[in-house]
Amino acid sequence: MRLMVFAACLLAACGPTGDSAPAAPSSDCPEPVSGWRDADHDGFGDPNDPLDVCGDLADALADNSDDCDDQNVSAHPDADERCNLFDDDCDGAIDEDAVGAPLWYADVDGDGFGDHDAPLPACAWPDGYVPDATDCDDVAPTTHPGAAEQCDSVDNDCNDVVDDTDQLPVDPYFPDVDGDGYGDPAGLVESCQPVPGHVTNDGDCDDAEGAVNPGALEVCGDGVDSNCDARDCDDWSDDFEAAAIDPLYDNVSASPWRATNTQAHAGAYSGTNGDIGDSGRTALELTLDFADGGDLTFWYKVDSESSYDYLKFYVDGSQKGSWSGSVGWTEHTTAVTAGSHTFKWEYSKDGSVSSGADSAWIDDVYATGGSPP
Repeated sequence: MRLMVFAACLLAACGPTGDSAPAAPSSDCPEPVSGWRDADHDGFGDPNDPLDVCGDLADALADNSDDCDDQNVSAHPDADERCNLFDDDCDGAIDEDAVGAPLWYADVDGDGFGDHDAPLPACAWPDGYVPDATDCDDVAPTTHPGAAEQCDSVDNDCNDVVDDTDQLPVDPYFPDVDGDGYGDPAGLVESCQPVPGHVTNDGDCDDAEGAVNPGALEVCGDGVDSNCDARDCDDWSDDFEAAAIDPLYDNVSASPWRATNTQAHAGAYSGTNGDIGDSGRTALELTLDFADGGDLTFWYKVDSESSYDYLKFYVDGSQKGSWSGSVGWTEHTTAVTAGSHTFKWEYSKDGSVSSGADSAWIDDVYATGGSPP
């Protein structure tokens, strides 16, 4: 509470000032009031200037002696401390906890960038602190804004991106859910280091099925693109189970080939040559179109006079195989380029002697990528 009394008479008449003892009451100042001079009118008195006054004097008194600078209205115990190298709040300390003091941030790792979670207000730059608050790891001197990004699962440059692919050489990785070593192209992830559960190729066409991938063996007739080449090998196939020669074949001899149930690689039927005599020939031709190239596979069996009577196989007039004697069921595959190709199976006899069944058989003919013209 501030007490202010205005004297009705001159100070010299009402009593002494300074450290002198109060004057005795007089008829001119019967009830003097004691206090301390408050020259700056801030409500706090000068401890070095006690006064007894009376009447209506202009000078003011304070009921306390807590002012530390009675010539400065901004300096008193209720004042805010400010950064001015002065004890504004009269607590004996200068610029402590000053209002409006700048914030400084702890720089534990000494990289010149501070921790925004460790601020300190101070008028002067404190040791171990910096004015910057952009460090994202204040215990790692190589991690701060502007640092070189490294492939180490750390946001080295504090841009909120770990292993920033804009700054590092990266490889494509694709999820390999079925664990067959081939990735799903729809799940591309770019990374500077291997990604768990991912591979660097995108060749899988069914990442939920481990038996379906570019390295898998195509199984003909199952309706599944096992090797991811966008077609099943039964684009065209014939197993002769219709008990007849498919009309797509051309029987180019007087003794045409026929279906038989006396021999079969699988199922009950196969295709076999027509009956011919010495020096005779009987052939079966098949023409197919291959949009992107592919291959033709078939199984064959021979029981003939060895080295004289032959089953021969041709592609576009070029011989690709010749078999004679006693040959059990064997698979043969011939690769072809894109375009139309004619395949021919021919059974031929020399001028004399027959041996064995004097026959050849083919079965399970299938064309990877082939289709009728």
